[in-house]
Amino acid sequence: MGLGKTTFGIPGTIFVVCVLARGILGCMNKIVEELDRRLKQLDRTTAAHVEQLVRDALALAGDSAKPSAANQWPDDYFDRTAGALATEEFERSQQDSPPTREAW
Repeated sequence: MGLGKTTFGIPGTIFVVCVLARGILGCMNKIVEELDRRLKQLDRTTAAHVEQLVRDALALAGDSAKPSAANQWPDDYFDRTAGALATEEFERSQQDSPPTREAW
């Protein structure tokens, strides 16, 4: 989990995460305080797992703000698809008459 290499220990790491969260998410102090309170109530292993989940969520939120290849059209997409159906003949199927409705 990467926690074994830290020199901060769980309480110190929680403090660092909380300080960073307060700086980045200033309006979310109550959430940070609640997280800090709950982490202090947990055993060391569970706290480490929860902390990693929070770090993963923060990383995921940071990554989602960046454009990725998965969120973009391939470079030649429009060249390959523009006019691709130009020679296709489409036939509109017979449609039923619209229902008759009572007057208001």
